[in-house]
Amino acid sequence: MKLQIILTAALVCGSLITGSIPAAAETTGDTTDGTVVFSTDFDSYTVNGETTNTPFTYQLGGDVHYAGIYQVGISQSTESPESTASPESTASPESTELPESTASPEPTATPEVAVISAGKKDDEHGTSMKMHGDWANVSLNVTDAAAGVLLISLDYNVGKGANVRFLANNGNNFFTAFYAEGIMPEARTDLDGGNAFRFTKGVVQPNSWNKIKVYIDNDNRVFTLIANDVLIKKNVPFYGKQAGLRSLQVQHENGNDTYIDNLSVTKIKAMPVFNYSNFLFRTDFDCYTQNGVTTADAFTGEMPYAGINKSSGTISAATQDTAHGKSMKLSGDGTNLTKSVTGADTGIQLVSLDYYMVQDATVSFLANNGTNFCVAFTGTGIKPEADDGNGYSYTEGVVKTGSWNTVKVYVNNTNKTFTLIANDVLIEKNVPFYVDQTGLQSLQIQHKDGADIYIDNLSVRTLSVMPTLGSEPLFSTDFDSYTVNGVTVADEFTGGIPYAGLGYASGNKGKASPVNKDEAHGTSMKLSGNWAMIEAFLNTRFADIGSGIKVISFDYYMEFDDGVMKFFGNNAKNFQVHCTGNKIKCNNNDATKTGVIDTDKWNSVKIYVDNKENLFAVYANNTVIVQNKTFTEVLKSIQMQHISGSDVYIDNLKIENFTDDKGYYHDEAFTFRTSDSIKSDSINENSTVTVVITTGNESATNILKLSDLTGEKITTVTGGGDVEFAVFIKNVPKGTSIESIRLN
Repeated sequence: MKLQIILTAALVCGSLITGSIPAAAETTGDTTDGTVVFSTDFDSYTVNGETTNTPFTYQLGGDVHYAGIYQVGISQSTESPESTASPESTASPESTELPESTASPEPTATPEVAVISAGKKDDEHGTSMKMHGDWANVSLNVTDAAAGVLLISLDYNVGKGANVRFLANNGNNFFTAFYAEGIMPEARTDLDGGNAFRFTKGVVQPNSWNKIKVYIDNDNRVFTLIANDVLIKKNVPFYGKQAGLRSLQVQHENGNDTYIDNLSVTKIKAMPVFNYSNFLFRTDFDCYTQNGVTTADAFTGEMPYAGINKSSGTISAATQDTAHGKSMKLSGDGTNLTKSVTGADTGIQLVSLDYYMVQDATVSFLANNGTNFCVAFTGTGIKPEADDGNGYSYTEGVVKTGSWNTVKVYVNNTNKTFTLIANDVLIEKNVPFYVDQTGLQSLQIQHKDGADIYIDNLSVRTLSVMPTLGSEPLFSTDFDSYTVNGVTVADEFTGGIPYAGLGYASGNKGKASPVNKDEAHGTSMKLSGNWAMIEAFLNTRFADIGSGIKVISFDYYMEFDDGVMKFFGNNAKNFQVHCTGNKIKCNNNDATKTGVIDTDKWNSVKIYVDNKENLFAVYANNTVIVQNKTFTEVLKSIQMQHISGSDVYIDNLKIENFTDDKGYYHDEAFTFRTSDSIKSDSINENSTVTVVITTGNESATNILKLSDLTGEKITTVTGGGDVEFAVFIKNVPKGTSIESIRLN
């Protein structure tokens, strides 16, 4: 008998990762009062209405400036002199500390000398300001701009690898960050004091001119960010000490040169209204949109509002945090509201809302009073409801009290089903509509009992197709985005924890921060400080995480060999891996492997967890570290611990199902396993194998040998009966997939 393995070269296709791009921002109303505080296209400049036709032709430095724009160092002030004369100015900026960066990666190579000079990208823009080198920074004092509403605008052009910040008052007014392919605001609004926002991708482009508009409301201490006429975020709270506008800064942190043009500061009468033209309905309770028409009315507590009617109970206007602005507060048991929606009863609709509970409460979110989708949620759990006999139970650990939670319901009116997602985690897909199963016509929110609940960002949006939800991988992140159950979210890790379900573990004493080690990896997570610990509870997100074979993989980087890191499953009750800069082993009792991994390079680790057999195997850089190690608990959680020494950088963390039945692509030499049962008398001295066959039959434990793919023969199996065996294929070349396995 021959065991035949058919191997084929696998074509691996990269998948396009996309996120939700905000709607185009349309503004209404006459907002400009005509006062240009400052503007320059670097061929001329205007200060308080007076224009000087002098182009920028030289290099900044020291007291030399252009139109009051000075070069400043990383420890220098952004408060430059008010002079706007030619470069002969005599006063240079005073020294103050710049804010710590939380938005952009740290430079890792030898810093390049910072140079600010005139440059030209194209004839259309003419002269521009060119920023070259690490921490090439400029600052401009702005007078008579500390009150009222202002529009700040600039054009920028960067190549891949550049990281830039655009801010005011040295970080005490508006604060934005951008690179070649992403842009975001920054604000200290999350529970851990980190940035509450992520990079929006797909709006700005590399090696092209992009326009940023920042609308500043000095009096209310908020700003709105728009890029290329797309609304990125509105009503973002000022950063730091939140002072009125006094100065502007552009900071080129590292990477390819940045070109700046058309910098301007203009007074406007009031904040404009931003329309969401692709929504059937949307409200953040600061304004509302119906069928593409936006009304700039904030919710004051008066009902009805935006077509939302109260059917019972107590509803009021409230502000839970500055980032959300006005929200709708539901108080008391039996408080219910309803909203009619036109044009949503056919095709695919995405219904979404944010909710916040200080303490636990029970709420129903449904459509058509229960003849379309039906969802129930509390402070800690969420579930779909249907009369299909499945008896859905609450999924715990995905939503929580004390923070905003986002619920998305994908409604398929054609198939009369819906899919429920909470905080980007798939809860259930293809749930049948409740009862009579009619197309979406209205929404209801019912506060049944418990603590008050805050509602925000309620919307209904028509989609052209139903997105693919619930496919592989179970989880993955390269820290530029993350994917859960096949649903990709284009949020970059910027230092805010939790991120993508990864949170600080109990006993954490260190810090996780974003870093860009190289262009190939983009953003990575750096763990620094002794006992910096990150974990993810998988059993609350994936129902079958403790069954079958799971494959967990990640890349890590240490600059020096004194670093110590541990990677665990269930706090070492499942798999465990111990790594330093140049050594790896599974636990303290195992021999250390040297010469497999190394410092100052990326190392790849892959762990196979067999929950059925309670076994795991570890590979590092295509080399077997250990196989058939036992554990005591099926997989529930993972932990990453930086114990001491050199910082560790993590990237490409992934959790997948091992699916040998349909072919599994491996990006390294690997061990493949499958189980079967054959008659022992069918194996004889003429049988040829090119794999390792191990048996659970005690009478045949020593007759099967490791093959080096040359075709070793095996001897006759004695003892009769069935032989349970597992097939392991060793050192399958990179880029190979298993198409089929046959016994001849």
